[in-house]
Amino acid sequence: MADFYYQVDKEKQAYHIDDASQQILMYLYSNRESMSEKIIEAVSTYSKSDISMRLNEVLGDEEAGLITHPDPRQTTFSNSNQPTYYELTKEGENFVKNNKSNLSMPDDFNEIKNKIKILQGDITSIQDSMHRIDTNELNEQLSEFVERLDSIQDHISNYE
Repeated sequence: MADFYYQVDKEKQAYHIDDASQQILMYLYSNRESMSEKIIEAVSTYSKSDISMRLNEVLGDEEAGLITHPDPRQTTFSNSNQPTYYELTKEGENFVKNNKSNLSMPDDFNEIKNKIKILQGDITSIQDSMHRIDTNELNEQLSEFVERLDSIQDHISNYE
């Protein structure tokens, strides 16, 4: 996908939103909030240091302002090392909404997208088979199943 340049205002520099940064933004857009470790797993074609640099030095509060750290998690005596969480800012959400179709997807999203295409073929096949069945009870069960599949397909299409 194409790289973007995001400028907060005319007085600040424009931030380079490259492929890895786009994948981070799309991952956070779909998950609303995530630990840094989960983001690193999702954007697996890049190193941990590459992802950390983008989270903290490019996309973060002090830079482009597209992501932020939500309130720190409460610590307990048994677990004082809490993971770092990130989420999109309002500006980050708007950036993703306005550019969603042009942004790179994390690797696991591409796998899901391919599986969705296969499932869409299966859904069409099931729908075609359903129309040929004359039994009322089976027809009702298949209708319920197709409705559930359509609901899942609608939910998943938000990630395409």
